[in-house]
Amino acid sequence: MQDELMVGLDVGSTTVKAVVVRRENDEMIWQDYQRHETKQPEKSLEFLRRIEAEFLHLNLHTLAYRADLRIHTWNFTNLEHELNYLFA
Repeated sequence: MQDELMVGLDVGSTTVKAVVVRRENDEMIWQDYQRHETKQPEKSLEFLRRIEAEFLHLNLHTLAYRADLRIHTWNFTNLEHELNYLFA
């Protein structure tokens, strides 16, 4: 059985933070934190592409994120479009 992973992404006023966590035991297996220099969509896409590349063998398809008190689902195959929608 493949690992079930959760991806967390926090885009703040000055930084982007991201984590990848194993769902079964909450083990954090990847993390990064960087200033985005007012380029939130670009830095977010960079993080998500890095996560996608590192965990490609796990066949990531979707990413859930929270915004406006609702849970949304992104398609990993169309991240750039999804980020443009989020930051519009």
